[in-house]
Amino acid sequence: MPCHAPSGKQMPWRTASGRTVPWRSASELSRLRLKRPERLVRPDAKDAIFFFPDERGYLNTILRRFGLMDAKPTKSPLDPQTDLANTHCEDKLVNCKEYLSMVGLLIYAALGSRPDIAFSVTVLSRYNVQPLKMHTTATKRVLQYLKSTSEFPIHY
Repeated sequence: MPCHAPSGKQMPWRTASGRTVPWRSASELSRLRLKRPERLVRPDAKDAIFFFPDERGYLNTILRRFGLMDAKPTKSPLDPQTDLANTHCEDKLVNCKEYLSMVGLLIYAALGSRPDIAFSVTVLSRYNVQPLKMHTTATKRVLQYLKSTSEFPIHY
């Protein structure tokens, strides 16, 4: 929804830090390269929107790093049928450094631009001390979910 001044000229939005952001539509707003979530305020109204930056490049870097560029898409970040707390599982321990790296990258994504995976990442981070193969598989499923939903921006 464009913001117009009484004279018919378009008025810019302002960020909370005072930066002027001229735009006519949401598609122009999506082209902005914001480093972190920003609050955009219209000068003629008291309402505001929060705009989250586009993190497709970041997500592609993560997927490439872990070899998941050709992974199948999933509709949910975690499989509800999987019991991650199963203590009787005979799965092998996996490389803790790689698992922590995956979870850390997911935490950054959840905090920066993908709040929809916050619960899943919290559940996965419970197993940082001794991750099993099933925990790594669940972490890769979250990455597959991010890949399948990277085209859907979050709007407020």
